[in-house]
Amino acid sequence: MVIGELAASRLSRREEILHHLQKLPRGDEIDLGEGLHLIEQHRLFGRSLSWGDIQLLAAARIDRLSLWTRDCALAAVAKELGLAYSTAV
Repeated sequence: MVIGELAASRLSRREEILHHLQKLPRGDEIDLGEGLHLIEQHRLFGRSLSWGDIQLLAAARIDRLSLWTRDCALAAVAKELGLAYSTAV
């Protein structure tokens, strides 16, 4: 999903960047029911999250991954759910 969003935008060194992005590990996608359940379970409605953000949070939970983002709303929820990437050593 993220790679698709980037591919739909203007990128300098487009071919190179998309080539490298495709090599990154990807989390599993969730279906509508799983996403709606996550939203209700953690009261994520009205928190400035997009459906793409919900997908990222769900994939991180399912695959035990950490999220790094500069999006304030997504970062706050990732931290609440214990999914935020920590740069602390």
